[in-house]
Amino acid sequence: MKKSLIYILLLVGIFLLALTAPICAEGQIVVSVWVTDAEAVKMAAQAYEEETGKKVVVEEIAREILEEKEKTELISKMGGYDILLVPSEWIAELAEGGLLEPLDSYMANSDLRQPDQGDWVSPGSITAYNYKDMLYGFPISMDTLFLFYRTDLIQKPPETWDEFLQIAQELTTDQRFGTTIFGKLPQSIAWDFINYFWGFGGNLLDENFHPTVNSPEGVVGLTFFTDLLNKYQVVPPGVPTYEYPEVLVAFQQDKAAMVLQWNAAYSDFADQEKSPLIYDKFDVTVVPGMKQADGTISRRTIGHVWGFSMNASSKNKNDAYEFLVYLTGKEGSKYFPDNAASKNVNSKAVLSDPEMVKNHPEFAFLNESLQYMELWPTTLATSGLILTLAEEASAALAQTKTPQEAMDDANASIDELMKEAGQY
Repeated sequence: MKKSLIYILLLVGIFLLALTAPICAEGQIVVSVWVTDAEAVKMAAQAYEEETGKKVVVEEIAREILEEKEKTELISKMGGYDILLVPSEWIAELAEGGLLEPLDSYMANSDLRQPDQGDWVSPGSITAYNYKDMLYGFPISMDTLFLFYRTDLIQKPPETWDEFLQIAQELTTDQRFGTTIFGKLPQSIAWDFINYFWGFGGNLLDENFHPTVNSPEGVVGLTFFTDLLNKYQVVPPGVPTYEYPEVLVAFQQDKAAMVLQWNAAYSDFADQEKSPLIYDKFDVTVVPGMKQADGTISRRTIGHVWGFSMNASSKNKNDAYEFLVYLTGKEGSKYFPDNAASKNVNSKAVLSDPEMVKNHPEFAFLNESLQYMELWPTTLATSGLILTLAEEASAALAQTKTPQEAMDDANASIDELMKEAGQY
């Protein structure tokens, strides 16, 4: 009876998935993308259809469910999406599972549209989509964090975390907070906390992939992060619900004097209509770090490489590949800086266009900021590692665990994830 019930539930699940999965017709290319980049992809799709006559359907997915929805579709092997927006930290897991299509054979096919490799800004970002000597996607953008600060309130921006805290305390008033953080689950808190974790000298893994998150440096990083709310009260009390949009609004509405925020926010902050209170009263600098014995500042900032990959179960692989090349090349990526969250595209032609440089002065500062950028480690358990770090940082922020307890639990959980993934 129990086996019969499980079988019935499985059939129901597959049936429901079939109902909600996108319908992919022969010759029609379906692209999944999160809502913040959807407008740019739609514009590229329309231009591509006008040029080639090939139909491209764009499915928008909310940011918070992108991973769940895309991975569910890939695992189903129904081929509902031909092309998917995929961050580099998923590549090892999805490629190992045979869920993404290797691109190497398509790149060797002279009958297909091919990428202009000389136009790539960062060949290194391409390697983020390489797994076991096979390529599984083309990057669309590289993102990192800036420290945005109010120039009318802060004469000299902080270089160290101690200076960051001091300024945050001095500028916290009844009208505004000194700063804010990303505190929302399931992942946003991890992407913010990692800057403090690395900033105080923490390391996620050793050279053999064993976790080291509960090192003294890692615990100090989490303590500093959670103390911003629980001890010093220099961030809004609602930060456990904050991610990109809430941090954006806090700075726009003069509710925070400085914020760590993704570089994509620059254009919104500089827009007089969107940010009338601060559009002409802010600047950017690099994320703070730790002063070393020789007087230098050690900085490590999280970076993100977003790209598009092909579904191994796609029914339109040649057509999908050609649109993938178009979308991530100068023809398609030109729509991103002005119409998407992903702005720092991997195209020299786009980034050097005079009109684009005029509209995006932050591009010049990116060169300095990117030298401190690091990515999540490439492992078969990276997605689980990020979720674990988020859950434990959240527990410490909520004060249900001490920072030491949270990092000890994170270390034990990541150890199990690495073992299960076969990393050792």
